[in-house]
Amino acid sequence: MPTGNQRNNLCPCGSGNKFKKCCMNKKQRKVSITMDMGQPVAPNGLRLSATGSIELLKDGLPLSPVDVYHDINFDREKGPKILNKTPLNPNKLIFDPNIVLQKFDRIFAMDTNTKTNNGEIISVSCVVLCKLTSHNEMVFAEYAPIHCFEFRNIQNQIENVAWTKAFQLMTATPYHYNFSKIGFIVDSDLGNIPAYNNRTKAIYANYYLPTNIELIYASADIGKEYLANRLISLCDKEATKLLENILSNKVANDNLHEVSNESYTHFRFWNR
Repeated sequence: MPTGNQRNNLCPCGSGNKFKKCCMNKKQRKVSITMDMGQPVAPNGLRLSATGSIELLKDGLPLSPVDVYHDINFDREKGPKILNKTPLNPNKLIFDPNIVLQKFDRIFAMDTNTKTNNGEIISVSCVVLCKLTSHNEMVFAEYAPIHCFEFRNIQNQIENVAWTKAFQLMTATPYHYNFSKIGFIVDSDLGNIPAYNNRTKAIYANYYLPTNIELIYASADIGKEYLANRLISLCDKEATKLLENILSNKVANDNLHEVSNESYTHFRFWNR
């Protein structure tokens, strides 16, 4: 049982709240690694390294999964709540949810918030960029919002439309795109993420995920002790703030461009 002093300390998850009002009574997290071997197989061994990576064995030989995901969840009455879901390198299976992100050269997170105002649907997306660096066996994360998008009158699949716009801009920007592996954190469409990552399902219309980008799922409203959740939560906060400023006319209504042949009627790019 935490003592009075421990209860009143800042929560180690980094939320800025006191421990007693944040993670003290949180539900127990469960970590799982789900593997798709591509065909039926019956492993009969397991090897765990000193660094925390694992290997499944068949008669002493390592098995190579086709598809692997790292999940964190907790139990609830209506079914497990997924906090985050990250694709793994099939040859390096790791349990630590933050170390898992080191497989990426760059990490982006994006969240979109939408409200209707005078019959017009206004959606604002925020993009956060995160860079991981290593020093003396320590991993450091630097992250900040880099820009926001504003869309008007998207009728359906709002998040997917925003992702598509982000990927189109990224692929046209060599500074962001010319890395071997990019992780892109989102907080919706969890059930379709494996199909999007495998390029067996289009993200929106006929647009498929670019080849060097993988989607990561993280909940924006819970799990901020994990980096992926902290990043998507920051996106949600910044998108909400800008959307409220637009609705209350606290920002100038400049550079809002009418567009054609898109799933939205107007678009605006906001630098942060």
